[in-house]
Amino acid sequence: MPRFLFVSTTASLIVCLALTQPARAQDDERGATGYSAIIDNIDLLVDNYSNFLARKYDLTQEQDEYTRQLLRDRSFEFLSQHEENLRRLVDRLFEVRTGGAMTQEELIEWGREVQPIYEEAKRLIVDGNNEWREILTDEQKKIHDEDLQLMLDSFDTTEEKLGRILSGEMTVEEFRSPQRGRRSVSSSKPPPQPNEPSADVAGGEAPLQP
Repeated sequence: MPRFLFVSTTASLIVCLALTQPARAQDDERGATGYSAIIDNIDLLVDNYSNFLARKYDLTQEQDEYTRQLLRDRSFEFLSQHEENLRRLVDRLFEVRTGGAMTQEELIEWGREVQPIYEEAKRLIVDGNNEWREILTDEQKKIHDEDLQLMLDSFDTTEEKLGRILSGEMTVEEFRSPQRGRRSVSSSKPPPQPNEPSADVAGGEAPLQP
């Protein structure tokens, strides 16, 4: 799964899951299933992510409290505007991932509805990172610089997949089983020629896959 560092809002997380991960059913006490359970457990998601950031960045108590509040405020601000549409889009995603039928035209329309939600989430993420960076020390900013690059790479990956949905290039079957689709794309690439060095020989290690 692509890593979205800081202010990993519900929307961005769901879009990443939608475009890269197979569906998994999960139940909470209210009976939510699939990715909708993420929305119903936003407090737990924020707490877990805050704990991760506190450990990784060795945050002070004051920084930790600021981080938790900022995460919570941004997440609930986003949900207050988009929760209804998110639930509907996620429910449809889960139906398809668990065997439901979908036409190519409906997949394209799904992508059209998801795109502006994703763009708003991206804006919040970027703004949140800029705001959060102001409380970091110079050493913490070095870690943040690396994480920002990972975040930008994640944006690129997600936008490439959204583009393929909107153009009709991504099939319903690939949308239903993204891991299988990724393997199919990889297997379609021609193998290196005998005189063509592999990535780990020619200029260093091959990049790690998400």
